[in-house]
Amino acid sequence: MKKNKKFGKIYGAREDKLLLSENLALLLKSGITISEALEAVLLEVSNKVIRKRLRYVADQVEAGNFLSDELADTKLLPQYATDLIKVGEQSGTLVHNLEVLSKTAKREQSLRNNVVSALAYPAFVLGLTMIIGIAITTVLLPRLVTLFDQLDTELPLITKIVLSIGEFMSTFGYWFIPLMFIISGILFYVLFINQHTKYAGQRLLLVLPGFSTLIRNSEISRFAFLGNSLLEAGIPLTSVFDSLTDISTNKIYTRFYKKIAKQLMLGSSLSSAINKYDPRNRLFSPSVHSLIAAGEKSGSLAESFEFIGDSYAQKAKHSTKLLTTLMEPVLLVIVWAGVMLLAVSVILPIYDVVGNFNSKPDELEQPTELPQNIINDNE
Repeated sequence: MKKNKKFGKIYGAREDKLLLSENLALLLKSGITISEALEAVLLEVSNKVIRKRLRYVADQVEAGNFLSDELADTKLLPQYATDLIKVGEQSGTLVHNLEVLSKTAKREQSLRNNVVSALAYPAFVLGLTMIIGIAITTVLLPRLVTLFDQLDTELPLITKIVLSIGEFMSTFGYWFIPLMFIISGILFYVLFINQHTKYAGQRLLLVLPGFSTLIRNSEISRFAFLGNSLLEAGIPLTSVFDSLTDISTNKIYTRFYKKIAKQLMLGSSLSSAINKYDPRNRLFSPSVHSLIAAGEKSGSLAESFEFIGDSYAQKAKHSTKLLTTLMEPVLLVIVWAGVMLLAVSVILPIYDVVGNFNSKPDELEQPTELPQNIINDNE
């Protein structure tokens, strides 16, 4: 008998979810039963939450329940995955649909990796620059303040500014630095992690050069690959957009997909719905609009999705390489500017001191002129 048990959504653990779909396809293709396949997958899953829920699924399947129902109840896989498995169970193409699911999951992982790799390098360089900057302002600059206080010379404005920063950090750095880290962490959480507020951060990324192209290409590729997989499995177009709403991590595209799904429920065509909610081609490019319209007219929408997915997956990879290439000189200029500012602020007063020191011997070497009355007496 099926237990009355509720499960919450699982965040993260993408490797284990990918392993689940991939290994199920391989094991079932070898001819073993679903229960045996689940027992084998259990041995390789490392996440405790997923292992516990998968244990529950295996027990329920052994008791005679459908795999798709149990996976949907435990939320081990997203909606589109359970839809694919359900269609496979009903049509006798479970192994094929699991292979499609595994392929789709790998594409999804690849798209995520593209975005992460594009952000990893600038994040590392900026973080390292921040650490070096903190070390300079808290250790080096306070010592320079003491040194220049002993010099009898007028300091340049740039040196005064840098030394003021050093003096401030030496006095208030013990609470100012932790406060800045806390504020930065809160801003990052609000803009990019919190489910209710990250819409603002995602909209910001969509207007930044380089990032906007990468995000759009990745999202179009995800949309097209999933649409192709689900349509070829016989799942209705409205369910495709319900699934897109479920798996998309970008709130802007999630809202867009929800609006499209409502228009499809009202009987609109996909191309007209997209044109209505994306008239300026900010989310989907004009070529995607045209290919979808052509696919609807010719009855080959799934094939159009496959072409769009392949094309924009390549564009996403190119965008990743291009963004990384463009970020390198920008970050180098930022680091160079910081180093030059510090160097100039230190060298200028030292140069003035050395210049004053070199001018003093010249003054001492000039002969002292005797008074006229002393000269007359000697004569």
